[in-house]
Amino acid sequence: MAVDMKGVNNVSGKSSLDTEQVADFIKSNFTQRQCKRYVPNARLDKDFCLCGRTNAWHGDLSVQDVSPAKWHLETDTEQTTPDCYGEISFRGFGHETRNRAPYVRVGLNVEALKELESFGNIDQMVKEKRLDDYMSVAERAFKLEESWKLITEMWGVNNPKLLISVTGGATRFTMKPRLTSSFKKGLIKAAISTGAWIITGGTSTGVMQFVGEAVREHEMSTVSAEVNKVISLGIATWGGVDNRTALVHPDGNGSFPALYRNEDLLKNKGKKGLKGIPLDHNHSHFILVDNGTENAYGAEIAYRANLEHYITTQLTTGITKQLSINVPVVLLVVEGGANTISTVYEAVKMNHPVVIVKGSGRAADLLTFACTEIVTTDEHGTGVTIKSELENELKRKTQDLFKNLNYDANRFEESTSRSINTIKKILCFKHLITIYNVEENKDIDVAILDSLMKANMDNAQKQLHLSLAWNKPQLAKEHIFTFEQRAVWTKIRMDLAMEAALVQDRIEFVKLLMVNGVDLRQFLTYRRLRDLYLKVITDKYSSHAADLIRHKLRDVRISWTQDVLPKCCLAKSQRYEPRLLNHVGDLIIALLGDQFNNPYPGSEFVITEDAKDKVVAVRLENSFNASQPEDKLFVLAERELFLWAILTNRLEMAKLFWRMAKDPLGGALIGSALLKRLSNLALQDEEVDLANEYMEASR
Repeated sequence: MAVDMKGVNNVSGKSSLDTEQVADFIKSNFTQRQCKRYVPNARLDKDFCLCGRTNAWHGDLSVQDVSPAKWHLETDTEQTTPDCYGEISFRGFGHETRNRAPYVRVGLNVEALKELESFGNIDQMVKEKRLDDYMSVAERAFKLEESWKLITEMWGVNNPKLLISVTGGATRFTMKPRLTSSFKKGLIKAAISTGAWIITGGTSTGVMQFVGEAVREHEMSTVSAEVNKVISLGIATWGGVDNRTALVHPDGNGSFPALYRNEDLLKNKGKKGLKGIPLDHNHSHFILVDNGTENAYGAEIAYRANLEHYITTQLTTGITKQLSINVPVVLLVVEGGANTISTVYEAVKMNHPVVIVKGSGRAADLLTFACTEIVTTDEHGTGVTIKSELENELKRKTQDLFKNLNYDANRFEESTSRSINTIKKILCFKHLITIYNVEENKDIDVAILDSLMKANMDNAQKQLHLSLAWNKPQLAKEHIFTFEQRAVWTKIRMDLAMEAALVQDRIEFVKLLMVNGVDLRQFLTYRRLRDLYLKVITDKYSSHAADLIRHKLRDVRISWTQDVLPKCCLAKSQRYEPRLLNHVGDLIIALLGDQFNNPYPGSEFVITEDAKDKVVAVRLENSFNASQPEDKLFVLAERELFLWAILTNRLEMAKLFWRMAKDPLGGALIGSALLKRLSNLALQDEEVDLANEYMEASR
């Protein structure tokens, strides 16, 4: 049997990865697939097998003598050890990429794929809510757990807070220059502002290249590329990648790096058996899905949809544990063909929202027509009923997808019929689809986030969690706190959102929540004020201001802990300091002088834990009552939050509560005195910027 030409790359240079660890992990968890039986492709060229490789590649493999010839992944491929992984160094693409791009070739698990088929109709399974059973098998079929560990643990990619999955055509679509710039900036803005990964097909053509250009333009305009780095994961079919032999290393230890040269792509152009599309040099990571074929596309569709769904079910996001939700995914559709329609269906049947860019062409415009012009009679059901005149128009528009593909009559009709049936299935999920018109004065990032809110319109609590996680108060205002939704949002837990907004210093959310029903005098209990201080000063990513307060609390009450440390270093019982409010009061006296009384004196402000919190009550001294005090409310909640905001350096928040206080003049005097004293302390600690910030605010 002939072997693939190996692209051996012994290139000097240091990898950012632990190459030995990556190699061991991949060799232990992944395999590849290759054809083991030559079956002539009578439709295209008898010198080629139905797997897409040449006759010469197969050598002396036996010919499957059947009519018509058939080739199956399950019976006609075999498993091989991995030799295609490492990091890609792109050369000769007009500019040097800043970083190497980690990559891996992932072979599908044939046995598990066969088991997936036994589940029968996936549509029925979705309706019967048996996706969990399906996903347990899909994890093995597509190596989902191993892929996730590779990306996050071996490649060191931070967890996403959102997945933006971009799909579309492999041809260059046209868009007006002004709209092109707006679209690119909006896409990157959505990724940066939400901490999203962008997932595409990863090749250097059509919408994938468009996304790559957006990432590159962002990196070139960013001073610190690492701080605002956009993760762009390309998931492509291995057999459809041009110059793929350059990614293979014969000894199986990986290529660190594999040189992917533009000049090699030009040399291969037009050569027999070397059809493919180049990888896009602006993507940051690549997964190449291997189903044993070459010179073919589409093997990645099911893998990609299942990986995205796996991530959403395995990972949560949110600004607090109580406000956590599963990481959402949204599919962005730009132009595209028949495979794009299949990708949209894979997404909606997993209950993922879809944004279709109207006016981008082909599949996107076909789906726009179907979703806006066709009135379905069975939404969320088993199918749709379409009027005959619309049915004819749908067929004509669908045929336009295939008219330039040189299909014979039978294949043309089969492809058209299959796409129409898929579109009808998609129409059962119209509630998950948002149409974005590039001509309208609305950014794509807003459309992406709107689609996620729309997809969760029956769950106001989740909508609030989403808008908080992304710090988008306008979304909450437009989708939750409306007159029409009043009966819904008045029943959700806004106190937890308020607490999170305070800790995260999200003043616009604080204002929004107060306008829509949060009463500070009902919200601020003794326990909650203690928790607000505790969450700030024990945050391991705390600011210099929190460090300063932590150190001063240690000085005024050294017995709180031997050394007041970040939360990650505290013993469990120390995280629930019952006398913290007492110590905060002592700190205020230390800052202002003895003429100011401790606002939180005695046992009344000692907070122990309920049994429901699964924390053993801390033993108190004889002078304190060991029983759990009633969780009392502050009468002057604005004053307490004003003091908290000053001590934790939330100065705009402090101004908000100062304006709400009953005694603004007295509050101004106390606030100014505290800020001047804090400025002096910061200066003693050589925190000049913090000192100047405090002094400026005190005036």
